[in-house]
Amino acid sequence: MADATDVASAIVGALSLTIQVAQLTQDYISRVSSLPNNLSLYLAELVSLKALLSEIQDSLLVQSFTPSYITSAHVSLSAELVLIRAELEDLDHKLRDAQLWKASFMARKLLWPFSEDETLHWASRLGLCKERVQAMALITGLRLQLSTLSEIRELKKKTEAAEQAREKQLILDWISTDDWRRRHADLTSTHHPNTGQWIFDTSEFQDWMSNNSQVLWCYGAPGVGKTQLMALIVDHLGKIGSKVSYFYCDYRTSGHKSIATEIAAAILRQLIAAARSSS
Repeated sequence: MADATDVASAIVGALSLTIQVAQLTQDYISRVSSLPNNLSLYLAELVSLKALLSEIQDSLLVQSFTPSYITSAHVSLSAELVLIRAELEDLDHKLRDAQLWKASFMARKLLWPFSEDETLHWASRLGLCKERVQAMALITGLRLQLSTLSEIRELKKKTEAAEQAREKQLILDWISTDDWRRRHADLTSTHHPNTGQWIFDTSEFQDWMSNNSQVLWCYGAPGVGKTQLMALIVDHLGKIGSKVSYFYCDYRTSGHKSIATEIAAAILRQLIAAARSSS
């Protein structure tokens, strides 16, 4: 069974990683040229989680926190914090990987590494982390301002919802780990303003948009801009409210799966995610 040191270490580890992610985020904010609209929500959830973990740490310090005081509830809190730390490590790695990738292309302007949807996704994950910690902290009897029965019931519902969301995310990651949003963001970051707009005036594109043609076939030699045109079309469809699933083939990132399997898996994941967001 865990002792006081184990529980305290779990809290310190999660808090330290939260501070680390906050510092990485601040570094991006101070250097990027444009920021997503959902960044304020992401920051609010990150700061709120950091404040909660700090409050729990302070609460443990002022209590008679000895090995005999440890209960099964404290062990559950420690286990929950291990899961929270894994979530934070995932976010930390993505932020650091993006920094390293951008550093190898100094000619490109530094961009916030997540799209609007992905920023909102991380804000939601941070919020769920906070709610799960609140629920476990309440069970341990730590001095948090969560005392009414209605709040307890609400926290229970949110904790169950958080666990379901985590399980669903694991399933999506199992289906496909293709980072199509990052690939799309990389393409749009190198796009020169007002170029490629001619594609929208072509009869082929207009026939495709009006459902007169099921396939829009864009062909040409390597490097002539086919992928950039597709990125423009994806953005255009998103702006007019269409549900879009897409995949960018890249010979440099082909893995052990066949390309057909990778495409099917990525499209399936996007369709499931879109169905979840609209339900």
